[in-house]
Amino acid sequence: MNLLAIDTEWSRFDEKEPWRGNVYGDPRPPVCWSASTGEKHVAFQWTSNSPHQIQANLLAADLVIFFNGKFDVSLLRREGVDFSKTKLWDVQLGEFVLSRQT
Repeated sequence: MNLLAIDTEWSRFDEKEPWRGNVYGDPRPPVCWSASTGEKHVAFQWTSNSPHQIQANLLAADLVIFFNGKFDVSLLRREGVDFSKTKLWDVQLGEFVLSRQT
């Protein structure tokens, strides 16, 4: 089974601030992303080609592992990454369910 772990780093704010025009979120692009197959780990600065690179990695994987995946997946979708043919496992959500939400 081809496992792939992906993590992203974003410059984002969750509060409205007057100096930012009272809007949520930061309009700047993502900062970087990294991927690991267990044997190989790579990290990249975010570029305009990053969504295409991530998409290629997703298509080659049988299962993609995230920590706090609902955050990363929602923002990666905003950047144009398609998860419709991807099996996902969110470690944080899985632990929450398996620990009976404690």
